[in-house]
Amino acid sequence: MTAMRVVMEYETAQGRRVYDVHEKNLGYDANSLDLQSGELRLVEVKGLAAATGSILLTPNERRVADDRLDCYWLYMVTDCATELRLREPIKDPARFPWHEVIKVAHYRLHLKNWKSFQDVDFAMADRMFLVGPNASGKSKSVGRFPVPARQ
Repeated sequence: MTAMRVVMEYETAQGRRVYDVHEKNLGYDANSLDLQSGELRLVEVKGLAAATGSILLTPNERRVADDRLDCYWLYMVTDCATELRLREPIKDPARFPWHEVIKVAHYRLHLKNWKSFQDVDFAMADRMFLVGPNASGKSKSVGRFPVPARQ
């Protein structure tokens, strides 16, 4: 929420009236209205812990960015883990070549009479822990588990 605060303060300092709408699932995080010109900005806020990194848009954010080229803005705040830095806001981020990221939802693994597993069936999660006594086959078992490639 720190990145959101930085952007809200910036927009307010520019003489705009800003409304936080991030909980409404509209495809952007804030409405920003310039009281002098009447310009409306639909502001999507992305925060990165480091100075660089990947920015991902949800399908809803991408759809709204495509539909509202005239007023959709992307604001990136970097270095959120240390000293917050607001980068130059980007009008019409849909003009850039975004690449779809497909996330694997689930893996299921069934082991029968393999190593020290007699009959095991479980769903793989993003983070799992394999616990057991020494020399029970934990290390050798890891090679059997499917590991998705990282994007």
